[in-house]
Amino acid sequence: MGKEKCKDNERRKMSTVNYVLSIDPGLSSGLVLGHYTETEPYTRDAFWQIEMGVDGFLEWYEEHYDSFGGCWVFPDIGVGIGNGLIQSNRITVVCEQFVPLASDRAFRTDELEPIRIEGAITALGIQPVWQRAGCQVLAGGDTAAERKRNSDDLLRRAGLWLTGRKHLGMKDANDANSAQKHGMHYMGFDLKHVPTMNAYFGGIGM
Repeated sequence: MGKEKCKDNERRKMSTVNYVLSIDPGLSSGLVLGHYTETEPYTRDAFWQIEMGVDGFLEWYEEHYDSFGGCWVFPDIGVGIGNGLIQSNRITVVCEQFVPLASDRAFRTDELEPIRIEGAITALGIQPVWQRAGCQVLAGGDTAAERKRNSDDLLRRAGLWLTGRKHLGMKDANDANSAQKHGMHYMGFDLKHVPTMNAYFGGIGM
């Protein structure tokens, strides 16, 4: 299955499609896959919200990466993506990096699960663009609550907001939405991709 999917790379060799896989790791991890071209803005292709921490993430990885063929495989949307072999069809992985804040209390085990997933990502040879949690901020505001609300509203206006019951069959889609924000931050504020900035951010990056 994986090797057959990898053959898609040759058929898509002349395209200029680029992919972004954004990850918000934790006991429940959010993952979002999107694509863009030189002239077209970011468009979401697929999303996941995975339970069971690092074990769930590794299971997802085994289903979506063909180590023999050296390519990512997404049967959900029927796309195989070259891993550094075809530059015009490359995938960039963006992942939130856990940064512990100074605290007098001990961290709970669940709070440290992102670090275990970060370790797995490194061990698997993935070289992501690491982002801090603050990169979920996509819009301004006077307070943290206002910035979060405005960032959520930006996803809603863009048609990228997810709900647990409708999209995932879960109680919420918080982690998938967080992953979506990381992907959007990379596109608009790190890559400064003009078509994406024009489509979603009014042409203005942060």
